[in-house]
Amino acid sequence: MFPAPISPICIARSAYPARLSAARGAREAPGGGTPGERRGGAADAGGQAGARRAIMCAMPRRFHGSAAQVVAATLDESFALLAAVDRYPQWCPDVVREVEVLGRGAEDRPSRVRMRLHVTRGPLERDFDLLLAVVLDVPRSVKLTRFTDHPTNQEFDGIWLLQAAAGTRISLELDAVLRVPSYIPAGGVGDTIAEAFVTAAARALGGPAG
Repeated sequence: MFPAPISPICIARSAYPARLSAARGAREAPGGGTPGERRGGAADAGGQAGARRAIMCAMPRRFHGSAAQVVAATLDESFALLAAVDRYPQWCPDVVREVEVLGRGAEDRPSRVRMRLHVTRGPLERDFDLLLAVVLDVPRSVKLTRFTDHPTNQEFDGIWLLQAAAGTRISLELDAVLRVPSYIPAGGVGDTIAEAFVTAAARALGGPAG
């Protein structure tokens, strides 16, 4: 159901022939070589640069984001929507493409899920396949934390906070370490994800209060 993510090790290995070719070209085509040899050396140097870019693409990067709105729905209504993590694709399909429930807790609510998160910002468009533990503090918070059964350099922590106001104030704080190409500007990516979540939740809860 969920395709296996591309391993950074695989990317680095696939780039190895380009690096080897670049090194060989540097040895065989010195400055006094023929024009064809010099052109070959330049092409191999380009391959070496491409190899470095491929490896850099796999480097994990840290993101933070937050967003909040006051909605017309009650505290209990808002909590019910946010605690039903398996239904996120119904009201936030632009960000959450798919959710698979791996375990359930009290009142049959999801306690562990596999979530496919879609991120789009400028030239960045990528899906992240995340295993998340769901921790509920009824009716004040919903916490989503990435877990894994093997070493990893990716993290994801998101917490919904709810507070009774002239309706209900819902806020989302995100902290994540995700593999994003190094040439993509990181600024604002976390806020973009948080704002998309909160805007979609507010719409599903009947819009802003007032």
